[in-house]
Formats: sequence, C-alpha cells, structure tokens
Amino acid sequence: MTSSSAKKRLTPLSIRPSDDIERAELLRRAGNMPFSAWAKSVLLDAPVQRSSPSVTLDKAVIAKLLAFLGSSRMAANLDVLASEARAGNLLLNETNATMLQQACADVSEIRLLLLSALGRQAKPNAQMGVGRSDRPIGAVSFANRREISS
Repeated sequence: MTSSSAKKRLTPLSIRPSDDIERAELLRRAGNMPFSAWAKSVLLDAPVQRSSPSVTLDKAVIAKLLAFLGSSRMAANLDVLASEARAGNLLLNETNATMLQQACADVSEIRLLLLSALGRQAKPNAQMGVGRSDRPIGAVSFANRREISS
C-alpha cells in the first residue's frame, strides 16, 4: 500500500487447539457457521452477521444420482411408453398423454441439472432417449390403437 491514508490490512489471529478433541468441540459449537464468525460472536459478545448460506456440492453424491438415473432404465421405459403412444399402440387419454410427456421432460431436465452440477455438458442430441419424436404423445392415429388389458 503506497498511500498513507489507505487502510492497512490487519494480520489474522489464529488459535491452536491442544488436541483433536478440543478442535472437534470448537467446530461442533460453531455448527454450520464459519469458525471465525462464530469465534468473533462469542469473544466479542456480538450478534453474528449472517451472509446468504452457501451451498456445498457433494460431487460424489451427484455422480451417484446421475449413475442411478442412467442405470434405472426409467428414461428408457418412459421412452418406450411414449413411442408406443405415438404409434397408436397405447390407449391414453389427453391427461395421461400430457403426464407421460411431462415425465419424459422431467427426467431429461434432472439429467441436465445433475450434469451441470458436476460441471459437465450433455452431448448434443443425447437426451437419454426420451422425447425423440417431434410428434406429440397425444397425436396418435386411431388405426393402430388397441387397449391394453390388465
């Protein structure tokens, strides 16, 4: 800092716990607050200035969710149902067709969000096989339509 009027940055204070147990207890008391904010509030008997909570990503959990989504065959099963509905082989009313289309879109969106959280991008036209046809699910011809018996 070249200017004498500029504020000089203070050196940080540090604390060295005597052992791991003491360290763990201090961190436990701080809870989800940054340790320095908690220490200031306790030592200065002042209210804690809270900033917006930061979200930490557990990339391992996100990767497991993405792997589960891929291995569950949920997207592929939805795609088969959507394809059958488009081909007229599945009897659907308008409400069920809309719900099926929304489920396909939701699975695709979940996949994109998980990939984004991992800092990855989806490959173009690799939407897990769902929603490949431009033809809406409800727009089926009645020529092939058959009711599925339970």
